[in-house]
Amino acid sequence: MFLEKTKKRVLKYSIKKLSVGVASVLVGVGLVLGTTELVQAQDDISPISSLETAISSVQVGDKISSGNTFQENPGYTKNYNFSDLQFSPQELTGDTLKGNTIGFEVYGKHNIAASTKNWEIRLQLDERLAKYVEKIQVDPKKGIGSSRRTFVRINDSLGRPTNIWKVNYIRASDGLFAGAETTDTQTAPNGVITFEKSLDEIFKEIGIDNLKTDRLMYQIYLVSHQDDDKIVPGIDSTGYFLTDSDDFYNSLDVSENNPDQFKHGSVSAKYEKPNTQTKDGSGSTGANGAIILDHKLTKNYNFSYSSSAKGTPWYANYKIDERLVPYVAGIQMHMVQADKVTYDVSFESGTKVADLAIERRKDHENYGVGSITDNDLTKLIDFANASPRPVFIRYVLQLTKPLDEILEDMKATAQVEENKPFGEDFIFDSWLSDTNKKLIQNTYGTGYYYLQDIDGDGNPDDKEESGDTNPYIGKPELEEVYDVDTTVKGKVFIHELAGTGHKAQLMSW
Repeated sequence: MFLEKTKKRVLKYSIKKLSVGVASVLVGVGLVLGTTELVQAQDDISPISSLETAISSVQVGDKISSGNTFQENPGYTKNYNFSDLQFSPQELTGDTLKGNTIGFEVYGKHNIAASTKNWEIRLQLDERLAKYVEKIQVDPKKGIGSSRRTFVRINDSLGRPTNIWKVNYIRASDGLFAGAETTDTQTAPNGVITFEKSLDEIFKEIGIDNLKTDRLMYQIYLVSHQDDDKIVPGIDSTGYFLTDSDDFYNSLDVSENNPDQFKHGSVSAKYEKPNTQTKDGSGSTGANGAIILDHKLTKNYNFSYSSSAKGTPWYANYKIDERLVPYVAGIQMHMVQADKVTYDVSFESGTKVADLAIERRKDHENYGVGSITDNDLTKLIDFANASPRPVFIRYVLQLTKPLDEILEDMKATAQVEENKPFGEDFIFDSWLSDTNKKLIQNTYGTGYYYLQDIDGDGNPDDKEESGDTNPYIGKPELEEVYDVDTTVKGKVFIHELAGTGHKAQLMSW
């Protein structure tokens, strides 16, 4: 069968993303044409190949400094029986702003003796703070080998400093915590982050009004070197630095009851794919997936709600970012049995104990806020009574539409052009209050979910990480191809940290 040159019949095609700065690459893909059948062919592509390539820097949101503005997402390994890791910074208010330091503590808890240099703590700071950091130091848990520890800044694959620092977990390996101690939560005290300029100067540069809508974030997590530096699940947490601009937090009355039962509260947020069920079938992420909020409380003592709590019954409270409220179809509360040596806080391990509500009237002062109580709150929350293990409270925010459609809405609102990188923080707060609705001290947790599309292809990075595509490589675009053509030309946007050796595969459909 011969092709006639006069025929210009357009073929349908697609390029499949096979793999992970922005590079625009001109991809030449050869076609083998017998009759009218399109046969697959593929070439390697990379930002440093001999193909026509132009590399430019990536900017996501307003937090630009080192160039590495996105959240590290190496995936997760198994838990290895760690149950707590918290970064607890001081509030950035008053006289603290006149200085150039932020004080902090780090808390850690493991249920089985740990050793070796395999375990590494990583601390990520907001870019607007990170670019002025001179050093980060902290004392390890008191004991043998208790000289001061220094966090080391991590460089990216291009040799640039990131906004992530590292230090070993085990004290005997120049880390923070005693590997043989498995009873109480350990404290690494007297931490100090030192900056090149005063916090007041940094705040003025950011803009005080911006701090109300764009908080200063942090994240702490543990990685396992033997598992390719994947994150140990269940103990990673996020938060934002509390400032004078946090009107809601600053308006809360503080309870005089139970002033020293807890050390710190935090919130971690993750996306869970659609139609995921708990093992017992009681809970689900729903048809469009869900954002999972885990409120974690580090204990000061072996607290027991049944015998130690005062001013009961307490309330469990939660606050959802106002921009996300319209996308929340329903909220489930799950009980997670965290009081076990074998620590499993996966979504499947939970049990649904209640359906929750939030204030949905936009003009209401508590828009996006909800709470729940019970005469016996232990029916809803596993307080790990009389145990040093942390309290774990889970909220499941079922979505009204798929995550990629929410991303599309957010990009449209922000007027972000197609194929441009995008990142947006959704803020969450959770706390416990006594029977008079007063805040139980050190239970207020903050956190965020970072909806990110670093390659600008319209697919959230979380969905790409859990699938078979790479969040650093955009959606390929091809020029029109006709029956008489033997070469297809197109371009694909590749993040400058994507590396090399990626494949472009031409497919018929």
